[in-house]
Amino acid sequence: MLAGKFRLRHCAICWVICIAGVSYACAQSNSGSSARVETRTLGKDERLSRSGQILVRSPDARGRGVMASFAETVSEELGRILGDRRVAWNYPIEIETKGKMSDVGVSGRTLVTRIDLIEGNKFVLHLYVKLSDEFSGQQFSRELLRLLLLERMLRNQRSADALEGKRLEVPHWVLSGVHGLIEHRRLGSPSDFYAGIVRSRQLLSADEILKANPDSFDSLSKATYEASAAALLGALFDQKNGVKNFGSLLSRLILFDGDAQLLLKEEFPGLRGGEHSVDKWWSLQIAMMGEMQAMEYRSAKDTESLLNEALSIKFSAEKQEVSAKAKKPGFWEKLNPFGKKKYPEFTSGRIHDFEQFYKRKDCKKMLEQNQRQLRALRYHCFPLYAPVISKYEIAVSRLMKGKRKRLAEDLLELDEELTRIGETVMRVTDFLNYYEATQLEEPGGDFERYHQASEKIRQGKPPVRKDRISKYLDEVEREFSGEVGR
Repeated sequence: MLAGKFRLRHCAICWVICIAGVSYACAQSNSGSSARVETRTLGKDERLSRSGQILVRSPDARGRGVMASFAETVSEELGRILGDRRVAWNYPIEIETKGKMSDVGVSGRTLVTRIDLIEGNKFVLHLYVKLSDEFSGQQFSRELLRLLLLERMLRNQRSADALEGKRLEVPHWVLSGVHGLIEHRRLGSPSDFYAGIVRSRQLLSADEILKANPDSFDSLSKATYEASAAALLGALFDQKNGVKNFGSLLSRLILFDGDAQLLLKEEFPGLRGGEHSVDKWWSLQIAMMGEMQAMEYRSAKDTESLLNEALSIKFSAEKQEVSAKAKKPGFWEKLNPFGKKKYPEFTSGRIHDFEQFYKRKDCKKMLEQNQRQLRALRYHCFPLYAPVISKYEIAVSRLMKGKRKRLAEDLLELDEELTRIGETVMRVTDFLNYYEATQLEEPGGDFERYHQASEKIRQGKPPVRKDRISKYLDEVEREFSGEVGR
């Protein structure tokens, strides 16, 4: 009997073949080896995924198909990341669902995993799903990834006897890292969250990632931990033969009880540079993931904010000072203090104020900076704003060449066009909010969960403090409130 997180039990091989149904053959190719053909028996309430590894058992025919398709998608995404899509699996995964998505008020655990050991030292990995209106596809994906990773960890174990007394579980940093990496790539590799982590300077060390247990974290800490673990895995995959070495690492993790950093350095020679070599590679990776991707664009709000910044112009105070070698003012200049000044007093504003600064010697250099900001923003702006940003860029180019004819009128028209785009975005947002509030058949439940959590916090009593100062203050409060001596 194997002890640990999963309950392991023996059962006869006839348990597999007693299910009534239709026989099928599943062929799966293994890189460098011949195809493996396996015959099993399907019941009327069962559905097999395309690869043949995942069996879904559900009374709802449509639900079986959706669940099998989604599970196969998760399996393929993991295979692409680990580079083993063509490698044959050894142990099947069975998903059993109960209930319906319309069920409400379902309490208790909705996702439960279990491992069975059948005759012939064969493992069967189970995932039990309780469907309800609270069902989370993200949590389902995470638990399925747990079993898919565990199957890879068990794949090269020749005997179950070696696992006696071992905890059959996937390390938190591996599961969180793989799940975070898949979500990151599924969303188009967005950079904003990783850029925020870099700006906050509250980075976890590699040792903290390897040893932490995120189950006790709050939602924000969990998100930060998952993103950090994903960056750590990305750093490992970028090493020479990184994907292959990570597969070897998974095989060793099932029996390993020591320091995970030592195991990483054994499997990844590039991390052996020093005591903080793992932290160095991880920091570089998270900084790289925080950079804007080629096809990534900013939100409308961020685009407008950055556009206002790109249209702003500010001259340093040092440029305003008159040098000691400057020509002294003549008699008529002293007599007329309101005459034309050689050094304008303009310090900051927008490019629209060009009449106040275009004669400055450093004007072109300052406008070049605005031009670079506009060009960089155009590549990653909200798509609706791209045409007007291009026109602003042309206006700045005209000003750099001294072409000021009708420039003020053109800039005013661009401001009006920018206002119309902002109003359009606002109307679209309002319509989507209205549609979500009035037309959706099923509520998302986000506000209800927030309301329940906040109500629980308001009704809950603060924990009793037992230190000497708190006890003294409690006694004073009771004395002045008249409770003492009653």
